[in-house]
Amino acid sequence: MVCGQRSGFGPDALPDVEPPQNLARPEAGRFIPELDPEYEGFLSLLMNLLIIEFRAEIGFANTQAIFRTPGLFKGLEQEAELAADIIGRIRRDEEIHVYSLRLYLGELRELHIKTLDGKLLAGADIIDRFWAGLVHWATVEQPQLAAEAQYSVIRGHIRDQAGSPAMAGEIQAAFDNLIDPRCNRQFATP
Repeated sequence: MVCGQRSGFGPDALPDVEPPQNLARPEAGRFIPELDPEYEGFLSLLMNLLIIEFRAEIGFANTQAIFRTPGLFKGLEQEAELAADIIGRIRRDEEIHVYSLRLYLGELRELHIKTLDGKLLAGADIIDRFWAGLVHWATVEQPQLAAEAQYSVIRGHIRDQAGSPAMAGEIQAAFDNLIDPRCNRQFATP
């Protein structure tokens, strides 16, 4: 946080968070090789934007709920409600993006698209295949990568703030006990 700014937890309570370099799925080669790369890029852009908008909506809704949690921001209830209201305004502003992207992609699904070899493919086949892969990345692969990255950051904070290696070990063990046992991969502990 910039010095002097307030959060729901009070002035300078939390450090500024670095946004990820790329919110979209990283390029990993061609996903629709039967199309001209420019058309594939256009479809990829639209679908990645829609995923980002969906994820943003989930984040906005959850953040508003946190700010409106009774008793969580003792003495800062007005600031917390103002923050929730501002987030609500942002959510309303973002709605047009979701509607527009859904409209564009819905219309493209109804078309037949010419492939590089001159054949026609149903737009639904192309859009749905790409969308399924993107949703899998956004709901399975990316959350695990993000969790692993955050685990590493939290581990560093514990180590740096604990006061002693023994205390860091105790805190780390308690933190590790919070990991959901249903996770299909364990976090690396150096």
